[in-house]
Amino acid sequence: MFGLADLITVEVIKQGLEHLKRNPYHLEFILGSFCQEPLRSSVGVEHIKQCIDFVTNNRISVAPYYEIDIKRRPSIAVVSQGREEQQYIGDYGDTRSADLAEYNLPPRVYVNFNPTAFTADNQGMIVSRDLRLDEKLWPGIFLTNGTVTTKMRGILVRDGYPTTIYLEDKLPEGTSLPGWRAVSSPRGKGIVCSASTDTVTVQMTLTTTGELSIHRLLSVVLRYCLKRGRMTFESYGMQVPTYSYTTPIVSDQAELEMESTYTIESKYTDLWIDKEFDLQDQAANVSVGTIAQSETKADVPLD
Repeated sequence: MFGLADLITVEVIKQGLEHLKRNPYHLEFILGSFCQEPLRSSVGVEHIKQCIDFVTNNRISVAPYYEIDIKRRPSIAVVSQGREEQQYIGDYGDTRSADLAEYNLPPRVYVNFNPTAFTADNQGMIVSRDLRLDEKLWPGIFLTNGTVTTKMRGILVRDGYPTTIYLEDKLPEGTSLPGWRAVSSPRGKGIVCSASTDTVTVQMTLTTTGELSIHRLLSVVLRYCLKRGRMTFESYGMQVPTYSYTTPIVSDQAELEMESTYTIESKYTDLWIDKEFDLQDQAANVSVGTIAQSETKADVPLD
């Protein structure tokens, strides 16, 4: 898997803001220094209330730099870059073997769905348009339900009618309707991966209008979101993220617009499949035998 550092960062910030929106007392806690003297007299209590309003009313726009709405303020624009730092023995960084179950690559499940019916020739499925499967599936994807596996040949969407999925194979009689999944492959695979580690830099620009005190308070909020999300970054593969930030500058004197830049530096290891192979069926060598026996035991004469 390859890292998407800017999108990960956007989601971490949004999660942090949503957490503060649901739990305003956390926001009051991180802004606690501004509620005490002598800072309280310096900035004024109204600025803290404005910061709380920005967060609880979801007025902060957060998006990748190329998608940000430049008319909305306050806003946080996110952009990332990186450089390759380390390769592993000609790129071979990770070998995944069939001998260890945890190194197997399981099928990726894209969507679960239940058809309402099969077509008359059993080579298609009728599904509700509300599932919007035409936006989630593509020709060649595997469709599976227990022991039945086939590929999607095409999909037909018409106004006023259910969606029809056409299959490459005819379904066996008695195939179950519920429990279908769209997956990347019908079964797990063994893989050999190549890998390299990049140093990733993510930059965020916080833009506000109004007094410096508002910018300063929202700066605290952004720092909180990033540090709160450290484990989320780690779970997505952005290892040991560290943060830095710059002095606010006036970007538009007429609008009293201010900007400051925040930076994350982390390590991300990109993995891609170099080789793949089918795994042995673990049940192939299992034999099952049965012994017939009557329900009542035969009388055994006593000596």
